[in-house]
Amino acid sequence: MCLVPGGHQQVLDAMYHQRSGHERTRFQRLVYDLERTSDNYKEDVNMKTAVMSFFNAVISYGPGQDHLEFRMHLRFELIMLGILPVLENLRSLENCTLDRHLTFFEIMRLKDEKELASRFETVHIDMESAASIVEALESKLAFTQSYPHFLSILQHALLLPLTSTAWQLLDQLSQQLPLETDDRSIHDYDLGLPNIHTSVHHLEDSEDANGGTSERLQYLEKMNSDLSKQLSEIQQQLRESTFGKESLCQSLDLVNTVLDRETTEHMATMQKHAELCEVVKQLSIEKSASLGKLTALSAEDSVVPSPAAPAAPPPPPPPPPPGPPVPPPPQPPAGAKLSTPSAKSTVSHVPDVLLPSPKRNLPMPTTPLKSFNWSKLPETCVQGTIWTEMNEEKVYNNLNLAEFEKTFSAYQRHDVSSSEDFRRHTLKKTKELSIIDGRRSQNCTILLSKLKMSNAQVVAAIIDMDRDDQISKDLCEQMLKFVPIPEETAMLEEHSQAVTSMARADGFLFEMSRIVHYEERLKALCYKKKFSERVADLRPKLDAVRQASKEVYRSKRLRRLLEIVLAFGNYMNQGQRGNAIGFKLDSLNKIVDTKSSVDKNVTLLHYLVETIERTFSDVLHVTDDLQHVKIAAKARS
Repeated sequence: MCLVPGGHQQVLDAMYHQRSGHERTRFQRLVYDLERTSDNYKEDVNMKTAVMSFFNAVISYGPGQDHLEFRMHLRFELIMLGILPVLENLRSLENCTLDRHLTFFEIMRLKDEKELASRFETVHIDMESAASIVEALESKLAFTQSYPHFLSILQHALLLPLTSTAWQLLDQLSQQLPLETDDRSIHDYDLGLPNIHTSVHHLEDSEDANGGTSERLQYLEKMNSDLSKQLSEIQQQLRESTFGKESLCQSLDLVNTVLDRETTEHMATMQKHAELCEVVKQLSIEKSASLGKLTALSAEDSVVPSPAAPAAPPPPPPPPPPGPPVPPPPQPPAGAKLSTPSAKSTVSHVPDVLLPSPKRNLPMPTTPLKSFNWSKLPETCVQGTIWTEMNEEKVYNNLNLAEFEKTFSAYQRHDVSSSEDFRRHTLKKTKELSIIDGRRSQNCTILLSKLKMSNAQVVAAIIDMDRDDQISKDLCEQMLKFVPIPEETAMLEEHSQAVTSMARADGFLFEMSRIVHYEERLKALCYKKKFSERVADLRPKLDAVRQASKEVYRSKRLRRLLEIVLAFGNYMNQGQRGNAIGFKLDSLNKIVDTKSSVDKNVTLLHYLVETIERTFSDVLHVTDDLQHVKIAAKARS
């Protein structure tokens, strides 16, 4: 009827005139029919499908084909009757035809609400929230001629009595006003009110006569727009200034970090300088003592006693010549004032921000030590914890710091018994710099001994994805255990200038850390080497799954078993859950959950097996049709 020319208007008029006196609107009876349910599932679905089909036709045809106002006008009337929660409940009926009508109604509603919200320069307006609607109207009407009238409507609404008659009249009037346009095709039922269309035109003519006021309002609106634009520019400048401040703070943090690192390196250099001076001084003393002994022995050998006369007492040996003077320490760089290489003078050159608290007297190591990768707590996070009650200064009195430095020195040393052995050792082998953990370094060295490739060859093999197959599958998997972690990469990068002095494992990790996406490349290489093996392992499983699928599809006994279960299910489930055409296979696991009302130890599964043994004995041989299913079930991705 809605598709026939003129039929749409007749349907709306008939709905209005046929409503009962106690009904608020013409669609109240239909919304009530959607909400109520009966014991007949099929009749309920048919009736609700017809009502939803009618609602969609009334809204989308007639004037609703071209006019958003008309569609929203009818839809608002349904929303007032509370149709939205009713539609959510209809989804539980699980009927395809009804679901299509519900989906169409929801899609058209969201589309129209989005188009209406775009007129108010926003994304969404909650049509069920009075606050959201008032906010949208206020933002749209602000600084316009209509705002005083909008405010007056709200003010007078406060004066209306709480009886439904006054509000119903105001509702009907507001429903008719959006449809009073020059296009007379948009028309709904007649409310019996004065000619609103004529009144609207009369008001428009009066506004044209007051042209001066309109121009003044336009001028004020333009001024408001300019002020808003200036405010936006000022806010943009403020955001840019804030961003500049954040950039300066980041730069300052970076400078502080660099200063901390350089100060630490300077302190380590001063400590090494003091150590070398002590070694040179000790060597000079040993050399002087050795030369004195050598001179004394030479003088004793030069005096030969006479065989006839008794030997006269030998003259006293000449005093040993003084040893060479101790060489002065190397000159400090220009601009540095270093008096003595003591810890006190060293700390005095550290900036104030790095000086420790005067209450803490912590000893300083005489040689660089290995790093302890802990996470240091800032002072602001220590307050109120057990750390404030601890004093490690007392612990140092009971520690053998010299042995500790020897054990955890950053350089790998070998004991030298004499100055000659020391010079010979330094000529044969240079010190090895070891930074990473000792256990990890040892395991990595064992791996490299099995790899039998130089660092350059390993890098080339990783880059070329081991084209010549130099790295075995097992070694490739082992190499994944020695991917440099970020902490190791940072420490190795700090000693990049001493790469030639690094230990074997440290040098290997340093070279690997310089390969872009090293871990991803190594994983891809391992996957490449294990690909053929995985394919060979999966092929029998795929064949078993394929064969099992054919057996399941062709088995007549399995079909008969499912038919029996379906028959029991439809018989037990009446109403909406019954009359099923099929069921999901995981429902078979729930058969055991249904227990007998006579004997709690008997389940539906027991009864099903007894029925098959008694009536469908051939189904008991269903396993003969599914010989490959057990094998296929063991296949996992």
